[in-house]
Amino acid sequence: CYNVVFSHLLNHVCCSINSSKSCNWKVIIYVLVYNIRNSGFKETSKLLHIPTEGQIYKFKYSQNNTKYYNCYQNGCPVNIAVDLNNAIHCRQTHKNLVHNHEAQNEFIKKLSLINSIKFECANRMSLKRSSVRQVYDENCKKAAHLVEFGKMRRQLVNIKSETLPKAPQNFRDIISIFENPEIRKNYTNSKYDNDLPFYRGTVIEEDFGYSIFVSPTMCNSIMDMPTGEPRHYLIDGTFSVVPISSSNSFKQLLIFHIAHNEHTFPFIYILMSNKSLNAYIHVLQYIQSNIFDMKPTTFTTDFKYGLREALSQIYPQTKLKTCWFHFTQAVRRNASKLPKFMSKLNKDNDAKKLFRKFLILPLLKPDDILIGYLNLNNQALSYIK
Repeated sequence: CYNVVFSHLLNHVCCSINSSKSCNWKVIIYVLVYNIRNSGFKETSKLLHIPTEGQIYKFKYSQNNTKYYNCYQNGCPVNIAVDLNNAIHCRQTHKNLVHNHEAQNEFIKKLSLINSIKFECANRMSLKRSSVRQVYDENCKKAAHLVEFGKMRRQLVNIKSETLPKAPQNFRDIISIFENPEIRKNYTNSKYDNDLPFYRGTVIEEDFGYSIFVSPTMCNSIMDMPTGEPRHYLIDGTFSVVPISSSNSFKQLLIFHIAHNEHTFPFIYILMSNKSLNAYIHVLQYIQSNIFDMKPTTFTTDFKYGLREALSQIYPQTKLKTCWFHFTQAVRRNASKLPKFMSKLNKDNDAKKLFRKFLILPLLKPDDILIGYLNLNNQALSYIK
């Protein structure tokens, strides 16, 4: 099993007949333990493996066309040298030294597993859509204790990204990318039902543009809900996951969620160029005309004027709610713009308690909010005096 693993993972085995004894070199079968890089192998590997010993060595330095390696195990005195002019030749630098530890079989298994995962990630991603977690799980069914996913995740994501198309710079790039037959085949349809579309189109207008993606599974589930069952939608935008472009074409990813059984499920994702009222109105009309009739009971949003005004115009009978988290976030953000005020809060516990009372005003009954605000405002004014 060990030999099969290494024949699959490592692509360089050097061997030959014995060389001249006078030069003190001898033939040793060894393997360079490569790392995946740009869908190929990184030939400047720092590790070297000698299967007959079951030992791993780490690169130390090069001199006079010779590479010198130390045993990977800390405290082990054994060193070897590799002749760069004749890469099949390898010798131990001090004949009488021996390893002061057992063969590094466990570490070798770990290296082979890591390279297997990287190799699979680099090659599979170009052929079909898979998550890096899926690749890891399939390779680590019986050896997850050797390699932690958390420590490999970033590496695997970077390897995966090298197999994907370059990030679009504008909305015309998105249209062009999805016109590619291979991309369209692998990425425009649902991961769970390949016959149903996930990418639903890109709209480019004079003042704005957007691309829309919809989960067909969630969309069908919503449409199958009983007629009388209320539909509560939550809408929020994020700015941290949009493609980075030199033209700054992408401003936000707007996400629609449906609330059901005390859980929220995202199902519509819209990459937008701006947050204007016209853009939001166009998006809502597109969903209503080309995706499905949402038949909303309520919408919960943050405090963006454009989004809330667009919802009021397209769904005038629907109740609009705001999010308490976004309320407290907005208050704290505005407070942070007043250095003297923040300094007072940090030094005075009574002022800090009063500030927190303002944050929980939205949790009162609607009829009590104004009364509560006036009371707190009076306390704040007297406190300032």
